[in-house]
Amino acid sequence: MRCEYCGKELKSDAIFCTACGKKQEKLVKKITPLFCTNCGNKLKEGDGFCTSCGAKVETTEVIDSAFVEPQQVAPTQQAPTSQAEETQMPDANRASVQKSSGNSVQKNTSSAKEQGKQKDSNGSSKKVLIIVVVIIFFLLLCALGFMFLYNNVLNSDEDRIEKDYDDDDDEDDDKKEEKSTEADEATTEAATEATTEAEEDKEEVKADYDLTDKADITIEGTFSESNSGDYIIKLAQNLSFKDGDTFLEDIKSVRIDMSDLDYKINDHASKGDVIKITGQGYTQDDKVYIKAKTVLDDEGKDISETEELDGDYIIENSSRELLTEDDIKDLSLKELNYAKNEIYARHGRKFASKELQDYFNSKDWYSGTIEPEDFSDYSLNDVELANAKLLKDREYALDPNGYPLDK
Repeated sequence: MRCEYCGKELKSDAIFCTACGKKQEKLVKKITPLFCTNCGNKLKEGDGFCTSCGAKVETTEVIDSAFVEPQQVAPTQQAPTSQAEETQMPDANRASVQKSSGNSVQKNTSSAKEQGKQKDSNGSSKKVLIIVVVIIFFLLLCALGFMFLYNNVLNSDEDRIEKDYDDDDDEDDDKKEEKSTEADEATTEAATEATTEAEEDKEEVKADYDLTDKADITIEGTFSESNSGDYIIKLAQNLSFKDGDTFLEDIKSVRIDMSDLDYKINDHASKGDVIKITGQGYTQDDKVYIKAKTVLDDEGKDISETEELDGDYIIENSSRELLTEDDIKDLSLKELNYAKNEIYARHGRKFASKELQDYFNSKDWYSGTIEPEDFSDYSLNDVELANAKLLKDREYALDPNGYPLDK
């Protein structure tokens, strides 16, 4: 035969040209094996990949006798494969070719069968393994089911039997006393735990003032007097105090301990005055006290430096103590009027009456700063309001027209 590209004379079984080196495409025929070499699946002619496992099919290249010139084919060559050429070949050559082709096909078939057997063997092993795993899982489920039945059914029966037995013995007095004792102990323990938790919760709440370390504190409020006669400082808002294990909350007023002072606060301040006290705080009988060291007025001045309240007033304590009919029964009509206006003068009120204005200007404690039309009774405390009304009622009881000013 000749090269299909350069015409060089070639051997009948040559796939590549010895002259130009090109592959003889027309002379080469690719034979597809009957079975897949990977999984043993049966293949069709022309399959490039196995339709079962997807493996690439390896084809066998042989010389196609249809493109080989008959006179160039030697009697002993195995190239012819077509039925027409086999009939033209001598019997000996035809037998040789058929034997060679048969051996090739038989070899491929044998290889595919072996691979198929190997795959079947692997598949059988996997199936056996899966069956073993399923059996083990089933046994585990059975064991768990038995344990569940034992714990919930058999044990409950045993508990019921024990309970019935205990119920029969409830008639025994000793056991009744024992159970009663246990119940009492449980109740006591629960109460103790609740008390402990309550104390812990209380300790976790931070107090506004901690008096435990005995350090000085400062309290600001309105100077007043309690129902029991103690002088107190009313707080602008409720506060909480802690003194060791004592915790007091919602405290509205603090009692004043004046034992360390060389003067009395009430000699320099009237009820309703705003003061600021610094001293050591302590608790007693669920009440909060402050042992005063310094007392300042609303302007920040030491209250002891102000003049004492003395006889310069018609009624010295009218701003801090409630008056009675007996307290004012000996006052004249003029004194009743002056005493009434004295309450307003303490708060800096000026007066339209020249007589009153001249009178209060003569007092060292007086400082008129508020015009009569700008003054409001809201600046008076409850004690002052009550005393002013009492004096006024007494004045007009003596004379329906009251005291005639500027006459």
